[in-house]
Amino acid sequence: MLFNIEAIKILLRNSRKGVINKFEEALDGQEAIDKVKEHIIANGQQNPYKLILMDCNMPKKDGYEASQEIIELYKEAGVE
Repeated sequence: MLFNIEAIKILLRNSRKGVINKFEEALDGQEAIDKVKEHIIANGQQNPYKLILMDCNMPKKDGYEASQEIIELYKEAGVE
């Protein structure tokens, strides 16, 4: 999985002249949810994540469950 994360980082850095150059990573679905919660608490509606990539086969919570919870978190926070 770490290889995939590093490969995606390289692709995003090189695409569109480095438009996306700040990354955070989570190694399981629950960690992804927790990072989004922390980001919402710290920033509110300002500066939401622009892109979240999910693997459907992650430990703890799969990508489908994690994505649904993240969508609900953003809805509750009023982020569109």
